[in-house]
Amino acid sequence: MTMALVPAQNAWTTDLFDCAAEPTGCGFCLYATFCQPCAYGTNVELMESEQVCCGGDCAAACLTYYLVGAITGCPCFLHVHARGYIRKKYNIPGDICDDCMITWCCTPCALCQEHRELVIRGHKPGGVVPSVNPQMAPQP
Repeated sequence: MTMALVPAQNAWTTDLFDCAAEPTGCGFCLYATFCQPCAYGTNVELMESEQVCCGGDCAAACLTYYLVGAITGCPCFLHVHARGYIRKKYNIPGDICDDCMITWCCTPCALCQEHRELVIRGHKPGGVVPSVNPQMAPQP
């Protein structure tokens, strides 16, 4: 039986190096390791379009990540903004310098942590964000 994870308040629910942690497990970890543009696209598909470049659109985000990486050699320029979106939305401590170092040095781990956070907090494909914070949802 799988237990639902409760989102942390003002913190990441899982650690950066919990790459194989639930709810996404080893599968997303491998995905993020071997196809970073696709994993980035999968994450951005869960974000609001008004807040993140290509938010809600997996294919466009994947292509944009790939092109930014091909042109600049550093797709973390794009990734920093998406990670910052999650931090700001859920009041997670950190700053752009932290985000830059994490997305540049630990890209697969960052993608996994971000994906777990979005899934745990109830984000859905197409940029559908829950209107009620899951930890505040009424209990039956």
